[in-house]
Amino acid sequence: MRLVQIALSLSFVASILCHSARAAEANSTNAALKRVADAYLTKKPAPALSTGVTYQAALELQKEYVSLIQKQLGERAGYKVGIVTKAGQERLGIDHPIRGVLFKKMLLTNNVQVATNYGTRPILEPDLLVRVKDEKINDARTPQEIMQHLSEVICFIELADGTFATNAPVDASVLTASNVGARAGVLGQSRKVDAQKSFYDAWSQMSLVLKDGAGKELSRTKADGVMGHPVHAVLWLVQDLKKAGEKLKAGDVISLGSPSPQVMPKKGDKYVLTYEGLPGGPLTATVSFK
Repeated sequence: MRLVQIALSLSFVASILCHSARAAEANSTNAALKRVADAYLTKKPAPALSTGVTYQAALELQKEYVSLIQKQLGERAGYKVGIVTKAGQERLGIDHPIRGVLFKKMLLTNNVQVATNYGTRPILEPDLLVRVKDEKINDARTPQEIMQHLSEVICFIELADGTFATNAPVDASVLTASNVGARAGVLGQSRKVDAQKSFYDAWSQMSLVLKDGAGKELSRTKADGVMGHPVHAVLWLVQDLKKAGEKLKAGDVISLGSPSPQVMPKKGDKYVLTYEGLPGGPLTATVSFK
């Protein structure tokens, strides 16, 4: 009987110690997230976060992080899909894309002038953006079904942020927890989505052409660099949100990621992104830096 009591006592102590360790670890993680959020809001290099956590754990951390920054960013506007190329996934230690949240104050009008120091480590990317037509998109199971529930393709220049200090280790879990580097983006001209095969095929083969203010071509990539077809990124997002019990809403915008090289903008720079190859003619978005 005495041995049983001792065993129970030891088990109880071990349980308390384990609970205390978990609580201490949670407090440490929350403190680290707050430091990153404070750095993001003040545009200072953020300290490192722990790497190597699971994607699902990183999404939970993202919720906490987003709750710390959203008061200054307005209402949620949609989502961002990141790491959409195989090369990027291999480099960051994951076998699928990741997602973050976009807010209304992140979305800028076409031909906008932006301060060069809009973020900690400004990164410009030719991107792709779509708008959700209705909530039936959450029931879509194929790319063709997804097409029926998108309202428009929008020419989009993402103004991302490196966020972390240059010597901080970054993997997919860190990027996910810190909201995939979402900072801002320029909404250019748009085109109504046609669910017909001709539009679907043309969208896949559409070129993203980035030029500087003098008209010099800086990069030219095909839209199928995003998971074989941009619509695949939307389908992935629908499925990933469903796992978390979340849904897209009518009017949501979705940044689908970039197949193009990054650019580090400088004061006085101007960039024009053109979508070439969509039915109806080219679409453009323009941003300059002051």
